[in-house]
Amino acid sequence: MYLRVALVVAEEYRYVVESTIRVCAGDAIRIVSVCRTINEARIRSALVEPDVIVVGPGYFPHEIASLARPDFGVPPQIVVWISGDQQPLIGIEGLVGHIGPQTPREVIVGLFETCAQITSQRRVLRTTTMRHPEAVYRPDIIALPHQHGIDVRPTESIIHVKGEGNYTLVSFDKGGDIIMSRTIGDYEEVLPANTFLRVHRSHIINIHHVRRVIRGKVMRVVLSNGDEVEVADSKRDSLLGLINIVRRR
Repeated sequence: MYLRVALVVAEEYRYVVESTIRVCAGDAIRIVSVCRTINEARIRSALVEPDVIVVGPGYFPHEIASLARPDFGVPPQIVVWISGDQQPLIGIEGLVGHIGPQTPREVIVGLFETCAQITSQRRVLRTTTMRHPEAVYRPDIIALPHQHGIDVRPTESIIHVKGEGNYTLVSFDKGGDIIMSRTIGDYEEVLPANTFLRVHRSHIINIHHVRRVIRGKVMRVVLSNGDEVEVADSKRDSLLGLINIVRRR
């Protein structure tokens, strides 16, 4: 699978934005559209349906937000390019993250990996919805079947999913833990990729419940319930890219 990427960028920034993305993401992306104005981008997006729109400098927040609300089709994910003294944008629907000329390559790669996970989930959902048009996807809730019935919980209440063979231990912020006869991969497919990250083959964590990152030969995170979870080397950059580190200017 590759990501369909559209660029909205002034001509003066096009080369640096496009070349940076191509170098970092490589064959994982296809640039399907390049536009200079927001209105042009909205029209083109209706035709090519990009998975991700990368917006260059010089556009107002309300203009960028309009890209995440297409007239029809699946809303794209938004990545904003910032340069110089431009401040990161907040509160924009569909915004996945920011990149710029000083952003480390591994952070950009991690960001597009997150976009790919979200896109994969959306494509599965779209296929399922087409087969069952009466079904409405609710990413804010999760249903957990067990021998006595089905527990329905807010997705955000999940702190940690720990895999133990063909079973998983699901920890919540309230209501105790639940042991499920499901593999950890089953949860990875349904939990929102912009909130949950599989940091280890046996662990999925809710980014909103990370309270501390411990650096060292082996990186670990401390969660809000006190769980201390090891982070695989291959997941370090993805984790750091999601927790919005305040960096020195």
